[in-house]
Amino acid sequence: MQLEINNSNDIIVEWITYNQFNYIKELGKDEFSTIYSAILKNGLLKYDTNKYEYTRKQNIKANCKYLHNSQSITNEFLNEVKFFDGKYLYGISQNPETKDYILILRNLYCNKCGKKFTKKTYKWCKSCQINDLEKNWTSGNEKIDNLVQEKQLNINGFNDIIVEWIPYNQFNNIKELEKDEFTMIYSAIWNDDRLFYNYVNYCDNKYIRRKNTKVILKLYNSQNTTTDEFLNEVNSTSNEHRIYGISQNPNTRDYIIVFPNKYYCEKCKRLTDISISINGANHVKKMLYQEKVL
Repeated sequence: MQLEINNSNDIIVEWITYNQFNYIKELGKDEFSTIYSAILKNGLLKYDTNKYEYTRKQNIKANCKYLHNSQSITNEFLNEVKFFDGKYLYGISQNPETKDYILILRNLYCNKCGKKFTKKTYKWCKSCQINDLEKNWTSGNEKIDNLVQEKQLNINGFNDIIVEWIPYNQFNNIKELEKDEFTMIYSAIWNDDRLFYNYVNYCDNKYIRRKNTKVILKLYNSQNTTTDEFLNEVNSTSNEHRIYGISQNPNTRDYIIVFPNKYYCEKCKRLTDISISINGANHVKKMLYQEKVL
C-alpha cells in the first residue's frame, strides 16, 4: 500500500501499535465487527510542503473497526482492507489480548448513533441532526406544525436550509416594500438568523446561528387566504425557491413566508420572482409587460 502512493497528500497506511490509542469509546457493533472512536496519539504522517518531508500530525480522531474472529489473515479481511483503502484507511492494528485485527479509519462514524455519517467529509449525520431539532415550539396550528416538520425531515445535506417556525417577535426593522390585494412584501432583520451547520469546525457536529440577517417577509392577507391555500403556496414556493421558514403576525393573523434577502432587487426596487399572489397573478411579469408597452 505504501508503494502505491502517487501524491504528496495520499494517506500513508501504517502498522499502528495498540498502545497508540487513547479515549477509546464503543459506538456500535454487529455480529462481524465493533466500531470504536479513539484518538491516535502519534497521529498520521503528513507531507510538509515547506520542509519537503513527512511530519506527524498528532492526536488525530479516528474510528477503529474491530473485526471479530480475525486472528488469521483471510480473504474476507483483505477484502475489508481493500474496501477502505485509499481515502479512508489510516492503518492496521491488532488487539494484543484477543488477537483480532483492527482497521484504523478516518472519522466516518457518528459518535451519537454509531452509524456512518450521511456526509462523510463534513461529519454530518442526517438521523441525529433531525432528532436534534427538538419540537419545543408550536405555531398554534397543527397543519402548520406538520408542514414545518415535514420540511425538516426532508433535509438531505449539511447545507440544506432548515425550514423553521419563526416567532414574529424575532423580526426587527420591518419595512414595507410593495403590496397588492392578496400579499404584502416587507424587509426585516431576523434576530436569531437561520440554522447553519458548523462545517468550519465540523467536529462539533452541530448547528449554529449567526444572528441578525436581512430577510424578506411575504405576508398573506388572512381575510383572503385560508390556511390550506397558504400551505399550498408554501409547498409550491419551496419547490422552486429556498425559504427560511414560516411565521405569523399575531395582530392581523396574516401568515408569512420568510425568504432570503437575495430575492429582492435593490436596483429596481422590487422582488425578482416571488411576487406571485395566491390567485396566480404574477406581479413581476405584469410590471415588465407594462414597461414594454410604455
